[in-house]
Amino acid sequence: MPPAAGPLKTTPLVRLFRDMGARLVDFAGWELPVQFSSVIEEHLAVRGAAGLFDVSHMGEIEIRGRAALELVQKVTCNDASRLGPGQAQYTVLTTESGTYVDDILVYRRGENEFLLVVNASNTDKDFAWIASWARGDVEVVNASARWAQLALQGPKAVTILQGLLGGPLDSLRPFRFLETEVNGTRSIVSRTGYTGEDGFEIYLPPQAAADLYQALLRAGGPHGLRPCGLGARDTLRLEARMLLYGNDVDETTTVLEAGLDGIVRPAKGPFIGSDSLKREKERGPARRLMGFEMIDPGVPRHGYPIRVGGEASGAVTSGTVGPSLKKSIGLAYFPARAALPGTRFAVNIRGRDALAIIVPTPFYRRPH
Repeated sequence: MPPAAGPLKTTPLVRLFRDMGARLVDFAGWELPVQFSSVIEEHLAVRGAAGLFDVSHMGEIEIRGRAALELVQKVTCNDASRLGPGQAQYTVLTTESGTYVDDILVYRRGENEFLLVVNASNTDKDFAWIASWARGDVEVVNASARWAQLALQGPKAVTILQGLLGGPLDSLRPFRFLETEVNGTRSIVSRTGYTGEDGFEIYLPPQAAADLYQALLRAGGPHGLRPCGLGARDTLRLEARMLLYGNDVDETTTVLEAGLDGIVRPAKGPFIGSDSLKREKERGPARRLMGFEMIDPGVPRHGYPIRVGGEASGAVTSGTVGPSLKKSIGLAYFPARAALPGTRFAVNIRGRDALAIIVPTPFYRRPH
């Protein structure tokens, strides 16, 4: 018999969420809120005003020492040498074959100090992978227990957060971060996110998370801020074509197949998987991740089979009804010859073939 599953991990906010009446679910071994009101209401609040997410389940790995940059360059495909202190980038931990260990954010906190933010389900795997490549004067620390993380997303995010900070936020550009006091606690505030909207991710000690969460709800209430769960986080990120590890990318998919050519930087020098990705780029990926809309009625879901030209061609990786778009949308891998906007194909929805069409992505772009 398989061993019994252990108790679910919890973030510092779980008691507060129970008191708020949130619907809590098991997500990758964590007890997390899937929704507080409804997924659609929370989704639209982020698009129109602001939403507040607890993402304290995410992992944090600290890398420091004179060989810190060398290690980050070795294990990721983007070029971390382009970062100055206070800058961040999206990148991928790659295998020798150019596939995903994980997709991550890299924050450069100092000349020889980096913070890597990784997916919750991959934290232990990522830490072991990175540490296995460490050489010379470098320390790799799984610091996840020392950090909580809140995400404040939406067009009113600046206004809401500004009152809880000592300094101005308007001058903070996307993929930049500050180390400052928020609600009286030393924190990292980065202008990043996973929704397609302007917004911020706030990293702080776990014991301060509940107070900040409640302070943000109070400050944001008059501006339409809503607490949000995993359901809205998923629909928001899909509309913005932000990929989900385990659905859209994993150890079987390469960075080029996922369409992220722009974060593969071979000019920086060799990294894990660089030779494989160079060869793949020269011959062209055999398949590509593309976005699509349904033409026929029906909602595409993860795992639904697709057929192109009558031939089985894989499955939907992510799919939903986009609340901002009022359309059924999804992502899937297509053979390179068919991976073009305008290609029509079939999604098998509960035993019925429904017509769909490949379209340009992202599906949603925020107004400027």
